[in-house]
Amino acid sequence: MTTFEGFKDDEKFEKSIKSSAKHFNANAFFSKISKSVKYLSTETIYYSFLLFEVFQSRKVSQADALIIVGALGYLILPVDLIPDFIPVVGFADDTALILKAVSKIHSSIDEEVKFLATERMRKLGIFRKDFNEL
Repeated sequence: MTTFEGFKDDEKFEKSIKSSAKHFNANAFFSKISKSVKYLSTETIYYSFLLFEVFQSRKVSQADALIIVGALGYLILPVDLIPDFIPVVGFADDTALILKAVSKIHSSIDEEVKFLATERMRKLGIFRKDFNEL
C-alpha cells in the first residue's frame, strides 16, 4: 500500500487530521516550509499555501478548518507516519495528506486564495506559470 492509498480511507485520514491539528500554528508552519523548500515538491508547497490561505480567509466551515489545521499540523510534525528526516521518502506521507486535504476543501479555493498562495511562492523565489491551473 502506498502512502497516498493509506489516506484514501476517510477514517484513517480523519484520525490523522484530528491528532495533528493541535500542532498547527502559523509561525511553525512558515518555519517548516522555509526549512524544507529543498525537500518538498513545488506542488506540495503550493498546495500547503493554498490550505493556509483558505484557512486565513475565514470563509470555511468548521469541518474544513479542522481538515486544514490538521493537514498543516501534520506537515509541521517532524516524526509522523514516515519521519521527515528519512531522505527522499520522508515527506511522502506529508504530501499525500496535503493532497487529500486540498481535494476535500477544493470548493473553498477561489482566485484570491490562488493569488495569495502564488505570491507566497514568489516570496520564496519559486516561480511557475501554471500555479493557478488547479
